[in-house]
Amino acid sequence: MFGSKSSDHYDRGLRLARALADPVIEAQLTTHLGDTYEAMGDHASARERWQQAYKILTDVGHPQAADVSRRLDPTPSPGGS
Repeated sequence: MFGSKSSDHYDRGLRLARALADPVIEAQLTTHLGDTYEAMGDHASARERWQQAYKILTDVGHPQAADVSRRLDPTPSPGGS
């Protein structure tokens, strides 16, 4: 239930971000939506959202693209668990 309500709120926020034509907010919300899907165990939907966010952020040259890229890379970082 939590995930469903969260995703509903993120979807509403995405519609607003698109209406405002703000790609960075759109990408941030899309990233968080991906995180919600990941927490719910829907890894395919999470990855799809992260790919969308990554594309938006790289298109506008935003540094948060690197953070989203790490979500897409299943390889653990050195020294990580």
